[in-house]
Amino acid sequence: MDSPPGEGDTLANLHDLAEQLRQHDQRYYSQAQPSISDAEYDALRRSYDELADSLGIALEERYTSSVGDDHVEGFTTVAHVVPMLSLEKVYDQEDIQRFADALRRAL
Repeated sequence: MDSPPGEGDTLANLHDLAEQLRQHDQRYYSQAQPSISDAEYDALRRSYDELADSLGIALEERYTSSVGDDHVEGFTTVAHVVPMLSLEKVYDQEDIQRFADALRRAL
C-alpha cells in the first residue's frame, strides 16, 4: 500500500526533529553545553509533538527524552532548606500568575 503524497516527507521531517531533540538532549544533559535556548528547545519539541499527532503516531512509538546518569562530573547534590517547587513552562502572564499563586499557597 502506497503512502499518501507527501507523507514520506512528513515522516522524514518527524525523524529529523527526533534526531535534533536527541542531539540537544545529549548536549544539555550529558555535556552541560546546550546549544539552543530553553524556549527554542520547547518550540522544537512542540513541532515534533504536533507533527507526531497529525501523523497519528502512538505515544509509545515517539521519541521521549530521558535523563540518564551519564552526567558531567563535578556537580554535587545540594540540600535545600526550603524545598524546590516544580517549575512548569511559562508562556504568558496568566501562567506567571498561576505560578505565583501556587507559590503563595505553598509558603
